Amino acid sequence: MARKHKRKKRKTQGRSNLEKFIEEQVLNFFKRNKEQAFTPKHIASATGLYDQVPNNKIRSVMDRMAERGKLEYLDRGKYRLGSSGQILVGKIQLTRSGAGFLLVDDDEDIFISPDRLGKTLDGDTVKVRVLSTRRKKSGRASGEVLEVLERNRIHFVGTIQSEQHIHFLVSDDNRMRMDFYISNRNLNGAKSGDKVVAELLNWERRSPEVGVKKIIGRAGEH
Repeated sequence: MARKHKRKKRKTQGRSNLEKFIEEQVLNFFKRNKEQAFTPKHIASATGLYDQVPNNKIRSVMDRMAERGKLEYLDRGKYRLGSSGQILVGKIQLTRSGAGFLLVDDDEDIFISPDRLGKTLDGDTVKVRVLSTRRKKSGRASGEVLEVLERNRIHFVGTIQSEQHIHFLVSDDNRMRMDFYISNRNLNGAKSGDKVVAELLNWERRSPEVGVKKIIGRAGEH
């Protein structure tokens, strides 16, 4: 029987000394020219890298720096110093996919993935940390919610669904990224299948908790 040879996994290597050198030169240049944007070719010429390193190598290093938020990619192949770590305040707009965008005046909206939204609901005013600046491929910056400063609303319309004495409100708004939990004491006479108006009480568990304020009727009839 032939022996099976296992392929050895290659170890993932970090940045080479050359890449570290290029990154250091690029960062030093941008720190001397804050708020300005440059192409890799311009930076290569200004720093003396042009005679030492191929231009495509400088560009690839700068692309990875942009992915890590150290640089920000702009239009027409230009880059500027990144602003990762910046704290912004604004309103969140959720999408049907479960992701969100921080709406920023006079600037690009900040993309926030579902796992970084925290306890945010659509329209809330929140504090966000910028994690990476605008990326070359996606064209948008990303961030994470640090704190909910103000709720956009606390009343929600939806249908109660119950299973084995566990009750949830399924919102009519398809931008709600999860269902709301309802304890027995907060049903206030409502039953599974009822369309109700519920009020947000707290968000101490995995799901936000609401209490029924008004029974509209049976779902599908209103």
